[in-house]
Amino acid sequence: MSVLQTAEKHNLNALAYLRYHLDACAKSGGPPPDLEKFLPWNIPDEIIREYGMARGRDHPANFPLTICDRSLNLCDIELIRQIILSDPTASRVQISREVCQAWSWFKPDGDLKDTSCRVLLLRLHRLGLIALPAPAGQV
Repeated sequence: MSVLQTAEKHNLNALAYLRYHLDACAKSGGPPPDLEKFLPWNIPDEIIREYGMARGRDHPANFPLTICDRSLNLCDIELIRQIILSDPTASRVQISREVCQAWSWFKPDGDLKDTSCRVLLLRLHRLGLIALPAPAGQV
């Protein structure tokens, strides 16, 4: 069984798992010194969340993923992550508006599809694909 098959067997998103491992290889300039920590059953929950390696039956192993009538691919998820990382102080509303602008996601009347976007972001957060800041007032 391959490493990626093992990751899938342990309910990890194989692409996210691979990205985690390759990031570690890049940081160490070769194979990471402690390969034991990269075994699927040893990966801490915070790393699973950070890399979007959502566990369980709800993880979207197959893309595109459709939420709120919007088809999402891995590039869309990465764009959202970059928007979130670009301003650590941004609220969920600010993030939603920036995502709508980046996607040119508007209602027929020209307003941003902000509510749909917030629902989409929350679903992605709950799936472990992105990490949203705490809701306003819950810091």
